[in-house]
Amino acid sequence: MKSKSFKMVKIFLAYILFLCVSLNYLIGQDRKELEQQRNQLQKEINEANELLKSVGLQKDRSVESIVLLRKRITLRQSNITTLKSELNILEREIAILNSSITNNEATINRIKINYANDILLAYKLKSSKIQLMYIFGSYNLDQAFQRFKYLSIISKSRREKVQQIQEVQNDLNKQLTNVVVLRNEKRELIKSLDNELVVLNRDLKLLDEQIGKLKQEEERIKRKIRESQKLAEELNRKIKQIIENEIAKNKKGKLSFDLTPEEIVVSDSFEKNKSKLPWPIERGFITERFGTHEHPVFKGVVTRNDGVDIATENNSSVRTVFEGIVTNVLIIPGLNKVVLVRHGRYLTVYSNLEEVYVQRGQKVKTKEIIGKVNSDGNRDFSIVKFQIWKENEKLNPEDWLTIKR
Repeated sequence: MKSKSFKMVKIFLAYILFLCVSLNYLIGQDRKELEQQRNQLQKEINEANELLKSVGLQKDRSVESIVLLRKRITLRQSNITTLKSELNILEREIAILNSSITNNEATINRIKINYANDILLAYKLKSSKIQLMYIFGSYNLDQAFQRFKYLSIISKSRREKVQQIQEVQNDLNKQLTNVVVLRNEKRELIKSLDNELVVLNRDLKLLDEQIGKLKQEEERIKRKIRESQKLAEELNRKIKQIIENEIAKNKKGKLSFDLTPEEIVVSDSFEKNKSKLPWPIERGFITERFGTHEHPVFKGVVTRNDGVDIATENNSSVRTVFEGIVTNVLIIPGLNKVVLVRHGRYLTVYSNLEEVYVQRGQKVKTKEIIGKVNSDGNRDFSIVKFQIWKENEKLNPEDWLTIKR
């Protein structure tokens, strides 16, 4: 019976260990993913900070600054949510370890009680003479064998219980150490969370101030919006004219590009890379999305974008999103230099460049640097305007670019 109880103790310990390891593994996986997510968010927050080094001191208060500040606030809110989730997981890990520690302590106490009984019995039978008398006092050989076997079991039981106590105690010590480590991590996370909340509240206050100041310049902003729309219309006219000229070359009379076999391959490859294209700049955030939408500050004001506006660091390099041929290099006052790259039936348009390093007819590779963004000395970031066309159809670049943020 005692040997059976020893086995039950071992099975119980193995079950507790398996349960703890399994739960810790699953929770650990979740925490690892959250930690990676938090690191990515922090990286993006740092990028936003670089673009908004002096947002509160800028001479030129702009809508883009407001959008970037809101982006930074959104990132911080996501970071706070991630930190809270990590804290919840840590608390669950600590609770599981504490429960396991309690079970281990109870198990040790039970084993010690049984061990004490074995020791007391062994003390009574400590003399080899008494043990022999116990064996030889049997009624028959079978009983003598059973008594000899019983004494062997008691001796083995003592050794097993000593080993069990040591194993459980070692496991208990490890768990106690892990609890200390997790509690220290929890304190650090709480500290990070508190810091994030302080900065978030500061950003929210700054956002209100910036919006208030911007609203004082409503007429200037609305005038700027109208000017931007005119520039966009002018660019569209030029792009459509270029497309019409390309279509006019079609000897078959179709209202589409006349593609060479090589251009067909490029076109098909471009299409297969939908949602996988690299960004036209290495780092940045979208400040105005594709299509018609309400102004981010002024109610009732509607803006339209035929592509996306991306905020990036001053003097950043602009690069192609796919291999192709430079169709045109334009100069449009207000949009500065514009590069059009053709990829079979598709066109990508890169506007607001200060410098251009390519020329018409030149073949370019994916991520090849074609120019440098035009920098505004009044702020810490610049805007790249990026469009994608399929012949004469405007496409949403966000559907084509790889998900970055």
